[in-house]
Amino acid sequence: MNVVVSSDRSGFPMKRKLLPHLESLGYAVIDVGTYDADSQCPFPIGAQKLTARILSGEAERGIMSCGSGIGAHIAANKVPGIRAALVHDMLTARECVESLDAQVMCFGGEIVGDEMACALVRLFLEARFKDDAESRDLVARIEAMSP
Repeated sequence: MNVVVSSDRSGFPMKRKLLPHLESLGYAVIDVGTYDADSQCPFPIGAQKLTARILSGEAERGIMSCGSGIGAHIAANKVPGIRAALVHDMLTARECVESLDAQVMCFGGEIVGDEMACALVRLFLEARFKDDAESRDLVARIEAMSP
């Protein structure tokens, strides 16, 4: 699976720790920035780059980290066809994919610790959409809300 990863400068320290973890799990990683803690690349730009890679089919899932995760989450969800989840615990890391077919996980690099972030990412990437009638209906209703 190809995974696209993005952060702003607040989420960069966590992203830097996650990249080798993702590679050790066997994922092909596409890093769309930011590339250092001094960068002025805000999360909306990162969200645009990350979601474009998912919508083009270059990546199946995306992981975004900003300070709280909130900005990344809001920005990614502005893109039609993207379902992003704000994840800070093990239930939401798995459930957002299983029930709602989320393609993007957002979290706060200043909120979630290193070990927890690694665990959340693993659960998110290993989760599979249930693809039952109720879940398909929910995703269809969400998609119908897009302009």
